[in-house]
Amino acid sequence: MWANLHLLFWLSLMPFATAWVGENDFERNTVVVYALLASLCGIAYYILLLSIKKRNPDNLMFPEVLKKQSKKGMISNVFNMLAIPAALIHPAISGGLILIVYVMWLMPDKNIEKAMAG
Repeated sequence: MWANLHLLFWLSLMPFATAWVGENDFERNTVVVYALLASLCGIAYYILLLSIKKRNPDNLMFPEVLKKQSKKGMISNVFNMLAIPAALIHPAISGGLILIVYVMWLMPDKNIEKAMAG
């Protein structure tokens, strides 16, 4: 339960950060805060996945899903962490890295497609 609340807390700050970035026309500091917040959301999501795995040790399908989600999560966390110093170079670079992460999470998972077909 605490892992879920942890994720929800960081996610609840995203609208504030999004509005702040928009109001300040993508200034460096606001984009740094947005990228940091996106990283914290990713870390909280990973903690939630580990918590679910710990609570369901007998589920046979979950380790495969966790492995794929962890790989995707690690890639997205690396991109989000790279977006923090990239914002200091130019905020558009940081925005591009964050956009890549969001597009990556929008693509459907192959396991979901297999489940729907079978």
